[in-house]
Amino acid sequence: MRIDVVTVMRRNLALFPYFEFARSLIFTIPIWVAYKRQFISGSELIFLEGVLLGSQLILELPTGAFADLLGKRASVALGFFAIALAYVLYAFATNFQMFLVTALLTGLGEALISGAKEALLYDTLKEAGEEDRFSKVNARLEIIFQVGIGLATLVGGVLGSIDLRIPIWLYVGAMAATGVIALGFREPFIDTEKFTLKRYVKQNREGFREIHKTPYIWQISLFYVLVGAVSWSCMLAFNVMVLTDIGYTPIQLGITVALMRVVNSFVLFRLINVGNLIRKHNVFLFFPILLIAALIPGIWLTKWVAIPFVAASMFASTARWVLLSKYTNEHFDSRKRATAISSLSMLIGVLYVLFMVGLGPVIDWWGNARIIYTVLGVFSALTILPLGIRLTKAHGSAR
Repeated sequence: MRIDVVTVMRRNLALFPYFEFARSLIFTIPIWVAYKRQFISGSELIFLEGVLLGSQLILELPTGAFADLLGKRASVALGFFAIALAYVLYAFATNFQMFLVTALLTGLGEALISGAKEALLYDTLKEAGEEDRFSKVNARLEIIFQVGIGLATLVGGVLGSIDLRIPIWLYVGAMAATGVIALGFREPFIDTEKFTLKRYVKQNREGFREIHKTPYIWQISLFYVLVGAVSWSCMLAFNVMVLTDIGYTPIQLGITVALMRVVNSFVLFRLINVGNLIRKHNVFLFFPILLIAALIPGIWLTKWVAIPFVAASMFASTARWVLLSKYTNEHFDSRKRATAISSLSMLIGVLYVLFMVGLGPVIDWWGNARIIYTVLGVFSALTILPLGIRLTKAHGSAR
């Protein structure tokens, strides 16, 4: 049995780099706004983004049960095939109803992948007694993903300037290839805890209890959720919308966003290695100040002036994972840390959906997406900044 376990681990770890690179090839990043705006309004576009994530949140429960019944490998593969099918329909969509179907199908695919992918990697290592390597292996795979998504953004922008549908078809091929690679994984022998409604409810109850077990921890958790919701909304939707609305062509957008990702990763790497610039006594002021400075000027942005502001909002999203998460994690019980993190992610997702649904009409009323930057900047000033000041004072008192 030990030989079989080692064989499974070696095969899966050999495939994961190819899997991560294939799934990172999101060629549609620089063209999705321009493509959809040919057929639907700004409010409809934002609403569909909310539908996509909302359907994923709703489907987490049944798809989790599916992964338990048929295996994590099958769930991941089917998820990528569902996304590939969704984007085949996407390439032919010409109205809101057709795009709604693609959003729902994409949400289903993401739900099938969510959790099952990480569990597949962790269980592969765990059954071989190598679970301590999970963080290092996952970090290397994240680097591969970032390189791939930067390359795909650049290629998508160049080819999108020829025809907006070319990146869509490339993305279909990349997702189908990722599904095929997933079929090559071997299901770990180890049998993780089965997914049931009772256990799901208990897990979330324990997670929510963990993130508000003291007033101080609840304030840190709420700070993390608010920063995550604002920065994630910009990263996933509003950055590309703003750049498109102020005149960036697909090729310009592809080159610009790809360079932003490279600079973003380099600056973040330097900050982490310097280690003394952003620490706990100032991290709670760093994020609201960064978001306010990046977002409030949104309505005044012009084509070339926008670059540092969009880059700053992108940096806030990435830095949230690296710089802020460690200060939330240190307050969670190790036995409940995973459920607490899941609860935080769920709250970010809910707030993201509310942003997408609520802010869509504002875009139509104003005429472009720049107003959303300013709205989110004001929101950050009214909510995240006061909370950050309170946390900074609390940390100073503790010191």
